[in-house]
Amino acid sequence: MRLFLHPESLREQHAVIHMLTEDVTLVKQRAQRLCDGLRAISDESFSFEVVATASEAGSGALPIEKIPSFAVTVRSTNLSAAKLAKALRLAETPIIGYVQDDCVWLDARTLGEEEVGTIIDAFRKLR
Repeated sequence: MRLFLHPESLREQHAVIHMLTEDVTLVKQRAQRLCDGLRAISDESFSFEVVATASEAGSGALPIEKIPSFAVTVRSTNLSAAKLAKALRLAETPIIGYVQDDCVWLDARTLGEEEVGTIIDAFRKLR
């Protein structure tokens, strides 16, 4: 609660507010770094793409508000999207994405910069 007493630094100090208000250009850059890193360590059985999407926050009435974002979509020729999502959830450090259009989506708005390497490591261990 003390963070809210200093609104000028709230965005930098409060992780959720930072995620909700981060400039979409920075989100896209993080998605591209993740995509490039995943491509560098993966074989041809995986494909990765940066795509525009919209994040939703909260529950109840709040999800009607869409927040522009970018995600990395992941497809595998060896695993269904559901099986890939499960394997990522069961990784040493669980990676939580969502399944849509037969892809696993990793929304870069919900990732901290330090988590990009963690996700790349999780994919490296899937091989």
